[in-house]
Amino acid sequence: MEEIVNLFVNNGVAVAVVVYFLMRDWKFNDELHKTLTTLIDTVDALKDMVGIHETATKRKKEEV
Repeated sequence: MEEIVNLFVNNGVAVAVVVYFLMRDWKFNDELHKTLTTLIDTVDALKDMVGIHETATKRKKEEV
């Protein structure tokens, strides 16, 4: 236990910087994951809408 305390005392700034960057990257990756999930869902919805529009357009062209 004493060795762990000495490690933090002797390398406090380095440990703090590492912990800071780990937390920052963790939060950034979480937000990035949420954003990409939303983007994928939106693109899928747009594909469905375009697919429906293309199908309706093809039917109109076939009728003429």
